[in-house]
Amino acid sequence: MSRFARITTVARDLAARARLRADSMPRPLFLVALAASAVLLAAAVESLSGIDERTTDVEESSAATVDEFSGTEVDGIELELLEYGFGAIDDPQGGQRISLGAIVRNPTDAEVYIESMRLSGLRPDGEATDHEFFLGRVPPGAEVTVGLVLPLRPELVDMDSLELEIGEVTAFEFDLEPTGEPGYAIRPPPEITMLGMEPTVAPQGHRLNYEITIDGEEDYSSHSVSLLFRNEEGDIVGGIPATDHPFAYAEGAFNSRHFPAGTSVQYVDLPDDEVPEEAELSRTEIGLAS
Repeated sequence: MSRFARITTVARDLAARARLRADSMPRPLFLVALAASAVLLAAAVESLSGIDERTTDVEESSAATVDEFSGTEVDGIELELLEYGFGAIDDPQGGQRISLGAIVRNPTDAEVYIESMRLSGLRPDGEATDHEFFLGRVPPGAEVTVGLVLPLRPELVDMDSLELEIGEVTAFEFDLEPTGEPGYAIRPPPEITMLGMEPTVAPQGHRLNYEITIDGEEDYSSHSVSLLFRNEEGDIVGGIPATDHPFAYAEGAFNSRHFPAGTSVQYVDLPDDEVPEEAELSRTEIGLAS
């Protein structure tokens, strides 16, 4: 690999790490982080550009490299909320929480970040209530599986009245292959395949086995995976993140884990109390989350 290619790979890694941190932030912090990452990226590329003796014009090289990794914000992008549904699962601290399952599709070539999802409904007394939350990245042309435990209790809202909509989004278009140099190729999203379930005793429930294939040069990369629950009729009745702590999102944590490059077999344990009562386990789905 040429020295310039190594420089661009380092710069790309810096940008990717900054984006991962920004994904978990609310919109104001997200924008601050995005601006900061762009400044850091420009500084890193400029400081490294002199290593390659073939690059004689530092100013021109730095500007080109920054442009190659800069996104242009675009307006008028709309995502598709294909399906959604709700269920109730037991809270380890007592009571229950509302579980959300949904499928969102990005039919465009833009990189889209969902700054807010809006949930509205009625309280038992008939008064309106709403809840807004950050979701994250939806890659170009991809579908993401939303599985979340929300900080809402089913006894405080009429679950039949709940409606979900996509709120504010930020979209960027990137030119990632301007020179043909190594390291610019757009990597496909991971492929996830459900392998099956087996009963478990401790905790009492089931273990869901799945296969994930990641195309990349890094030894490990971070991704979020979610489960979607359906009833016997095929309707969505909730979802959860495929982690050991599905309630973490309700407390403000970012649900992701490291996966090795290539194809590997993974699993997630599903205690009975983390599955909505209406769910038919044989219809459980797993997919890449935002």
